[in-house]
Amino acid sequence: ADSGLPEDYILSLAKDANGAVWIGTFSHGLVKLTEGYLDINEQDNRPLKVYPNPVESNGILRFSKMLSNPSITISTATAKVVFDEEFSGTVDAFTIPNLESGAYFIRIEEENTSVVFRVIIS
Repeated sequence: ADSGLPEDYILSLAKDANGAVWIGTFSHGLVKLTEGYLDINEQDNRPLKVYPNPVESNGILRFSKMLSNPSITISTATAKVVFDEEFSGTVDAFTIPNLESGAYFIRIEEENTSVVFRVIIS
């Protein structure tokens, strides 16, 4: 499955002194994943937003705009794909599958654009 990492196999995870998470892959090096919250004076400049976050398992996750024929993939922190679906037509929301509580990465692909969000499922 396409996790968005240089390859789909994670060798190690480490958090440095600055709070950045580093993901070591088997043969393609490191990927830096930074976590954090936006300050009240900061803006999320991504063209697409998802809400609510956190969202309940079997709840509705909404998008800030209509998507055309999107592909949506949900992965665990260890890059295990737990949901992967291509939608046809326009979509502005979808039902989160029945998943255990925790942090997940939701990758949304539309045309030539790919965006990844960290979402908490409760």
